[in-house]
Order: sequence, then C-alpha cells, then structure tokens
Amino acid sequence: MSGGRIGKPGKTGKIRTVGKPEYTRYEWSVREILMWSCEGALLCLALDFLFYRSLLMIVIFPPVIYMYLQWRRRGRMKKLKQEMSLHFKDFLQALETSMKAGYSLENSIGECEKDMRARYGEREALVRELRFMRGQLLINVPVERLFEDFGKRCGIEDIRSFAEVVTIAKRTGGSMKMVLEQTSRILCGKLDTKKEIEAAIAAKKYEQTIMNVIPAGIILYMNLTFPGFLDVLYTGVTGRIIMTGCLMVYAASWYMGRKMVEIEV
Repeated sequence: MSGGRIGKPGKTGKIRTVGKPEYTRYEWSVREILMWSCEGALLCLALDFLFYRSLLMIVIFPPVIYMYLQWRRRGRMKKLKQEMSLHFKDFLQALETSMKAGYSLENSIGECEKDMRARYGEREALVRELRFMRGQLLINVPVERLFEDFGKRCGIEDIRSFAEVVTIAKRTGGSMKMVLEQTSRILCGKLDTKKEIEAAIAAKKYEQTIMNVIPAGIILYMNLTFPGFLDVLYTGVTGRIIMTGCLMVYAASWYMGRKMVEIEV
C-alpha cells in the first residue's frame, strides 16, 4: 500500500508507482532456485542415463536446467493468475453485495479489502492490490483508472474486461449497480465454466502424465532386466542418432500431450 496524504477535494491524483504490485514478473526466491535447479539436474541425469550414458552430455546440462527453470517459472505464474482469477470472482460478489447495501464504488473497495483480507490473509495478491487501490483513492485517483491500470499489470482478460466496463459506466453516467450486477454475473459464469472444464479434464491430465512416463519406464525396464541388450544404442554414431531421434520424438509427444489438455475459455 502506498502512503501519502489525502488529496485536496476536486483534484485528481496520479497513480503512484511506489508500492504498486507487479504481476508480469515473478520474483524467484533462493529456495525455489535451489530446489528447481536440483530438479533440473536430476532430470538431466535421468535423460542422460536413459538415452546417452555419456559424461560428455554434461555440457548440455546448464541450458537444459535454465529451460527447466523458465518452465517452472511460467507454471508458477500461471497458477498464481488462476488463483487471482478465482479470488477476483469472490471480490466481484463482495463488491456487488457492498453496493447493494448503499456504498459507493470507491467506498465498496475499502469494505471488500477488509472482507478479502479476513478470508485470504494479508499476503494474498488481490488483497495487496485492493490495499494499494484504497491508498490511491485517498489521493483522489479515479477508481476507473485504478482498475484499468490493474488490468494491464495483471494480464488477466477478465479483469481487463471488468476495467473497461467500469470506465465506460463512469464516463456515460450509467447505473453502476446494474452494470456491476450484469458484469459480475457474466464473469462469474465464465469462471465457473473454467472450473467445470478443469474438473472434467482432470482425469485426462492424469492419464497424459502416465503416458509420458511409460516410454521412459520401458527403456529403464529393458536396461534393468536385459543388461547389455540395448548397449548397441549407446555406442557408435548410428546408436547415438537413433537415441537422439527417440528423445526428440519423446519431447514432442510430451509437448503435444500438454497442449491437448490445455483448454482456454
């Protein structure tokens, strides 16, 4: 939350950059870097054992670990955005209830911030954003500008759409209660649909994970139960080329499998 004095009546303040939460960049903790780097190193060792069995492959470990870190980072950011979308649904419902009780949109944000803080705690991303908004409203920053700025920073389409609706309603002098009720119903319905889709394809994701493990399991089984049977694939140029091709097909199938179970609404 940004500090500062209450602005003078009739004057419009500017959005302060100090204390503004950022969502487009994910700040890694030392613990995450160490943990994910160890996971990446173990993955490299497993791939080397299954497909190459050569110490020379150690030279490719750093770029593979780096790509693994980026993949985990993107996954973490996606998960945080999904959580924020779900929490934003709760915020819309609380905002609608507050405005029906007679609060203005600006005052409703403060009430929603208290409600969301009690529900999710101080450190939750949306709670910090509402705290920041409440501080900006004290210096007379227009609420529609705050939502517009929030939509740009979070990168979530539903929040950007809500910000656009609020901006249009403020400019045209429309009924905020009616606009908010209709918008909340539409966005909440969309989020409910997303949850239903996630529940419907949860089993498919589990099956896809098992299918990804099976090829590696077969190679491991062959190496353990028939020692020396696959040695020809780990020596010579021809064997290296065949195993490299197998690894590329394996990676492509893993990527396609993940894309098939990712459904955007």
